Amino acid sequence: EQATLTARNIVFKSGYLVSSTADVQGGSISMSAGRLMTYNCSFVNIRRATGSGKIAYGGAVYATSTSTVIMANTTLSSNLATAASGGAQGGALALSSFSGSVSLKNCVFKSNVASGMALSSLK
Repeated sequence: EQATLTARNIVFKSGYLVSSTADVQGGSISMSAGRLMTYNCSFVNIRRATGSGKIAYGGAVYATSTSTVIMANTTLSSNLATAASGGAQGGALALSSFSGSVSLKNCVFKSNVASGMALSSLK
C-alpha cells in the first residue's frame, strides 16, 4: 500500500540543501509513488542547489513515478532550484518520469525560479 502525506495549515519555510556530488530532489517533499495532499499550506523561500553535472529538481516539491499530488489553496512562492551547470527543473514543483496525477485548485505560484520554470514535468 502506498503512503499518504496530508498537510493542513502548515508553512514550509526557508529550507536549504546543497550537494556537490548528487542530484537533489524536493526542498521540502520528495516522493516516489504515494499520495501528497496539501490544504491551506505555503512553501516559501526553499532552496535546492547542486554542483556541476548534477540536476536540482523541485525547489519545494518533487514527485516521480505513480505519485498523486493534490494541492488546494496552497501557495508556492520564492522557491529556487539551481545547478552549477544549469540543469535545474521546477522552481516550485517538479514531476519526473511521472505517470501519476496532479490536481491544483486555487493555488498560487509566484516568483519561483529554475531554468525559468516554476512547474516542470519531465518524461
